[in-house]
Amino acid sequence: EDGKLYRWDLVSNTFTESVVLTPGIGEAYTPTLVGPDGQVYAINNATLFAVGASVVGVPPRPAVSVLALSRPQPNPFHALTTLRFALPSAVPVTLEVLGVMGQRVATLWSGEAAAGEHSVRWDGCDAAGALRPAGVYFVRLVTPSAVRTQRVVLLH
Repeated sequence: EDGKLYRWDLVSNTFTESVVLTPGIGEAYTPTLVGPDGQVYAINNATLFAVGASVVGVPPRPAVSVLALSRPQPNPFHALTTLRFALPSAVPVTLEVLGVMGQRVATLWSGEAAAGEHSVRWDGCDAAGALRPAGVYFVRLVTPSAVRTQRVVLLH
């Protein structure tokens, strides 16, 4: 009802991502997912339902064993790139975009993140919402114990 689609992590019982929906898209959407136990779940009128029997042949997601920041996809990009990272345990995280001189362009995630895989999108804009010039940028994932960096190229 707030124009956002939320990803709920059944293992950690937390929201792991939210996406703002384009007006007119998604109103008839019935959120469904396959839980870590292989059970299919659906949400209808703010109520979570288990749907039918467990899905056969869907193995539970393996636990993440190492901290990882994947390459942005696509890269180079024009309008939007997806940044994925994985955490072996719940930790405070900062995911930020830096310019080539190391200046902070935007902070995409700041705060506690659950163990597991996460996905965040960057639209090429800075913290004020202004589109950045084409060029090379760096995505940096910072946790209390490690830092990971990936290069991303913004095209216009």
